[in-house]
Amino acid sequence: MQDKIQQLQRTEIYLAQDPDNRDLLARAIDLALACGDIERAHNHAAHALGLWPADDFFRYRQSQVLMAQRRWNDAAPVLADVYANQSDVAVAWALAHCLFRLNRYNDVCDVLARHQDDRDWPLEAVITHLRALHHTGDTESAVALVERHRKRFAQDAHFLAVVSLVLLDHGDIAQAADVAGVALAQDDSLPEALVSCATIALGQGDVDLASHQFQAVLARLPEEGRSWSGLGMVSLMRHDLASAEEQLTRAATLMPNHIGTWHLLGWCRLAAGSLDQAEDAFKEALALDRNFGETYGGLAVVAAYRGQLELAQELIKRATGLDSDGLAARYARMVLAGDTLDRERFKALVFRVLGSRPTAFGISMKEAVQRHVQT
Repeated sequence: MQDKIQQLQRTEIYLAQDPDNRDLLARAIDLALACGDIERAHNHAAHALGLWPADDFFRYRQSQVLMAQRRWNDAAPVLADVYANQSDVAVAWALAHCLFRLNRYNDVCDVLARHQDDRDWPLEAVITHLRALHHTGDTESAVALVERHRKRFAQDAHFLAVVSLVLLDHGDIAQAADVAGVALAQDDSLPEALVSCATIALGQGDVDLASHQFQAVLARLPEEGRSWSGLGMVSLMRHDLASAEEQLTRAATLMPNHIGTWHLLGWCRLAAGSLDQAEDAFKEALALDRNFGETYGGLAVVAAYRGQLELAQELIKRATGLDSDGLAARYARMVLAGDTLDRERFKALVFRVLGSRPTAFGISMKEAVQRHVQT
């Protein structure tokens, strides 16, 4: 770093004598960025663009300054324009990085798919591509990408951590566990490997290990929604409804488009007797997908407990029309029939419902839940 600082100082001395020198300006921008002096990099880039406003050579460097400033919305269109003129690998990777930061995962995949067979495609780009595919739910393409690059990066812990989560959500739990274990053996703080292991531990009923690993992720990434949802499931399996509601509420805030988390939260609130709040959670799920039977079943349970007979029956009909085996609709019928279970029996049924619902983890939690309730 000291050497780079000295190089920057010497370059600026030369620039003072020849301020419009193209090569010196480019070198000054690159060195300032390498030194972490974003303001100096910005000043040199602004001067260069004043001289050559349409020059992709300097527009690319302008984007690097904007990215260093975390101005992703400003950097992305600059890079898109440069990339349209020249599909350079470095430009593609920078554009994909910006788009990923903006949660534009489909756009990330569109850019990176054009380069996925490049032999010199960097590890960071492959990892970003895997993460983007995973966010879009296209685990099949993600697995294919893993196989394309597995030999090149088979010893890299960061690559393996991401791969473990892809495999987990693709349903290959055994291989996900193996890969995550190899990654954590090299670096026991890798979030994606920890999420994979914690999820698998939860599915095996090891709530203590799952809790420890989810908490380890959140200590490093406090906004990691899957881990909050995981802790919420841990608390539900421990019958700690107060903690579960707090954790699931946080998860739903971070993952507002995940219907399974809203279901978990709705049933958690039902178990606590908070009908209005439970209804709110199920309505959030309904807004995401109006063709999911168990959402209507959850709303039917709320209506049944309120004594809204006609509404409950209407919701039960809708629920069973979409899912004839829906557990929530069956429970709503029990409530309407006057079978008001005692609190412990009700909790047991709630946990059975939760076990059959999709979660943020990519695997069914049914077996895990059944280990912790008496049916």
